[in-house]
Amino acid sequence: MVPPTEIIALRVDPAPSAPAEIRRAIHELRDTFAGDTAERLALLLTELVTNSLRYAHFKPRDSISVRVERRVEGLFGWVCDPGGLSIPKLEEKRLDNVGGRGLVLVDAIARRWGVRTGDRTCVWFEFDDVE
Repeated sequence: MVPPTEIIALRVDPAPSAPAEIRRAIHELRDTFAGDTAERLALLLTELVTNSLRYAHFKPRDSISVRVERRVEGLFGWVCDPGGLSIPKLEEKRLDNVGGRGLVLVDAIARRWGVRTGDRTCVWFEFDDVE
């Protein structure tokens, strides 16, 4: 079995600048991905970080952790935070809603995704690193 290769492991402050920090980190590594993988990865990670900022309950010194690994099966990404009042779930959104499409995008782009709860809430996804 081939062990996973860690591509990114970051902790960002729960600040409005967090999504931009993630986009910059992916942009710096864009040549390590095939086709439009960097763009898809940046989109999913920034959507999930934005959800963390919106829904998680942060205490002083809390952070958002972001990790991406390349495995034989494809790319795996995680965004973890302290959690909120509810578990992230895909909900049907009406066209007149202003927001709430982060998990809709994850569901549309990722091969599969899910949520792990415990000490921290982690939303993970997987997709192919191909054109």
